Amino acid sequence: MYAFFAARGVQVLPFTKIILSLVATVFLIRGFAFPWLKSKFVGNSDLFWYVSSAFCLMLGSLYAVGVYLI
Repeated sequence: MYAFFAARGVQVLPFTKIILSLVATVFLIRGFAFPWLKSKFVGNSDLFWYVSSAFCLMLGSLYAVGVYLI
C-alpha cells in the first residue's frame, strides 16, 4: 500500500521513506541470507533457494532505488 501511494504521489502517508526502506532491507536480507536459511529448511530444493533469493534481491533493489528517488 505504501509503495503504491509513494509511486502515485497523490497522498503522503506518514513515515513513507522509513517504511519503504525497511521493506527493502527485509527483502535484501532475505536475499543475501539464503546460505544460512537453507540449512534450517532442508525440504526445499537448491533451485527454490536460488530463484527465491534472486527474486528477493531484485525486489529489494527496486524498493531501494524507489526510496532513493522519492
